[in-house]
Amino acid sequence: MIMDGLTRLAQSVIDALGEFGDALGGLLHSPFDRISYVIDDSQVLQMLNWLIPISEMVALLQAWALAVAAWYVAMTVLRWAKTIS
Repeated sequence: MIMDGLTRLAQSVIDALGEFGDALGGLLHSPFDRISYVIDDSQVLQMLNWLIPISEMVALLQAWALAVAAWYVAMTVLRWAKTIS
């Protein structure tokens, strides 16, 4: 009985966090999305993209930049909390 209530509570918290993440993801659009639209529209750029995978390079650059930004945010928070020097 108590476990059912705790399970429902945990599930509702997870659902709320998922909805918040979806809403936040809808607000934050990648500036690199426009590049893929340009590549899809041009036949020449599609052929060039077959030789040099520009879309994958942009995706990798975006993931790398996000990882570096997360690293700097974490280091700033830890320095502010005086956990590291």
